[in-house]
Amino acid sequence: MKKTEYKHIGGFENRKNLLMFIQTFEEVLFYYSFESYKLPALNSHFLCFDILQTKYNIDHRSITEGNFIPLSEEFEATLTDDIVLKRFLPEVDMLLSKRDKLNNLIDYTKMDYKAKIGKYTEAAEYIKEISEANSIYLQTVFNLLMDKIFAEECNFETLKTIYSLTRTLATELVNGGYSSEYISQELKNFFLNNKNAVKGDKQEVIDFFNKFSFEKKSYQVLFGINAGSAAILKHIKDVNVKKPSRELRKALNLKHEGDCIVELFVEDVDRYEAVDRAYGYINTIAGLHRISQHHKPIYIKPIAQINQVNEELNLISSNVVKIGKNVLLRANNESQIQSYFFDDQLLNNVAPPDSFFRAVSLHNNALDSKEPTNQLLDLWTAIETLVGFRTGDEDKINVVCNILTSVLNRTYIFSHIEQLYKDILAILGTKSNAIFDEIGGDEQNIMKLTKVLAINDYQEYYNKLFGMLEDYPILQYRLELFANHIFCNSKTVFDELVRHKHKLKWQIMRIYRNRNMIVHNGEYMPYLNVILENLHYYVDTMFDVLIEYYHMGVENNKIIFYNIEKEEMLYWEILGLDEKGKKVDIKEITEENYKQIIFNEYEGNVVKNVVRQAIEEMRKKKGETEGNGN
Repeated sequence: MKKTEYKHIGGFENRKNLLMFIQTFEEVLFYYSFESYKLPALNSHFLCFDILQTKYNIDHRSITEGNFIPLSEEFEATLTDDIVLKRFLPEVDMLLSKRDKLNNLIDYTKMDYKAKIGKYTEAAEYIKEISEANSIYLQTVFNLLMDKIFAEECNFETLKTIYSLTRTLATELVNGGYSSEYISQELKNFFLNNKNAVKGDKQEVIDFFNKFSFEKKSYQVLFGINAGSAAILKHIKDVNVKKPSRELRKALNLKHEGDCIVELFVEDVDRYEAVDRAYGYINTIAGLHRISQHHKPIYIKPIAQINQVNEELNLISSNVVKIGKNVLLRANNESQIQSYFFDDQLLNNVAPPDSFFRAVSLHNNALDSKEPTNQLLDLWTAIETLVGFRTGDEDKINVVCNILTSVLNRTYIFSHIEQLYKDILAILGTKSNAIFDEIGGDEQNIMKLTKVLAINDYQEYYNKLFGMLEDYPILQYRLELFANHIFCNSKTVFDELVRHKHKLKWQIMRIYRNRNMIVHNGEYMPYLNVILENLHYYVDTMFDVLIEYYHMGVENNKIIFYNIEKEEMLYWEILGLDEKGKKVDIKEITEENYKQIIFNEYEGNVVKNVVRQAIEEMRKKKGETEGNGN
């Protein structure tokens, strides 16, 4: 999170609720957001799309019936929890049951997945049709957000609801056709421009929501092309090839004498989507041409000038937009894994298996590609390469799910607290460090923040931190979430880990279904870029944990993953619960056991910690040298 001045947002009664909406919306759309804060792939409305598409693919034998199992679990959980559906479909719970001839109630949640396929597909189709009638799902999200933003109270439950609804709204808009870039730009122009005073009245928020009417506008899109491309495109209907003006030559970075521009008129909901549509169209034409002439030197610059036009085709706006970015690089998930690994290899003579190098190569292929489907296939293959399979293994996807969920859950809570600490540090700077210095001890500040959130003896420091974040309700919300809802005792920690494990399983299976769709029929769901960023994070995390174990002298991937799964089972016992969540013994979190109960003694990646510590020591020595005038 970045530090932002909100002086232009007045001191009205509902200011904190409005700030919560703004900060959540900005965070969920920001490319470099922390993994757990990124755009959700689905909300209830688009989960129905997933169910219907999965049923279609099962019927056409693109995927097996077993793919419906995690979808049915997610569908049941979503229908139980979604306040949006319950606002306009109060009978939504009844959609998962029916009366038989004897008027006995049949509860499909207790039946096997084969029985659920037909019933849940029927329910999903009904919910989808109702949701889209007069855009009632989207309108209900707007109405509920208005209720909560302008609610009289501002408490944890209000902030939690605003947080959830805002993320649901972002998913609805992006999956519905708007680009994240456009939504982010509108948010900045409307609420985050410090030259425009925000009064905080209802009409302001309504005016902002009205920007997303899904009405298409007409755009003139201009790309730079070389002479080879010009020769192809000039014969295409509705595509105009021209010589560039001096201004356009500079704006589109055209450097060769024979370079031209190609002009298209496109209708779409925003300029970024219009550019993507135009770029895809002319690239398809170029691609078809290259089927017969593989080595033809043609190119289309991935930079566009976009002009919105009115009905008379008069230009009313103009800007240059760069496109064609690799979503993986845009996600900024790079962890410099190869640098850390090879440094470590040179120092300790580590000899990893060949599968590690093959997976790194696949990872690099994904980074070098601009085509999302190729990226997904490369990254998924990298995971299968790292996991490895032998004769007698259970179903491959179950092996991948079990290993990935254990690997990702291992670092889940630590990563959350680490990110919360970074956000607090970004906002408060040395003021926050002063609080942690008061606590004393040699522990890293992430551990001190954990004690502040989990142990009652540190309530004074919690109150100080909370009060210093008055303009950042999203951080106050997270402080209260961990302090009062997750770090209460061993059971609440366990419940959070199990909740996350289920969500990971659903998302991994979603990625796998899209992988199968791409392979078998060339199709994929509209949230492809969202799950691609998730998959990239999963691969990076696997690399990180393998390098960590290689550093410790364990160089067999199968043994590493077996050990991680075993550690997870032992962790459940430490928490006093079995894997099904059956209560055995609830343990209080204390100064003596908090690292074990909350983190299972995990304190960050060993290799990265060593590198980070070395960098810090170098900085200190440099500061001391400069301070002495040497």
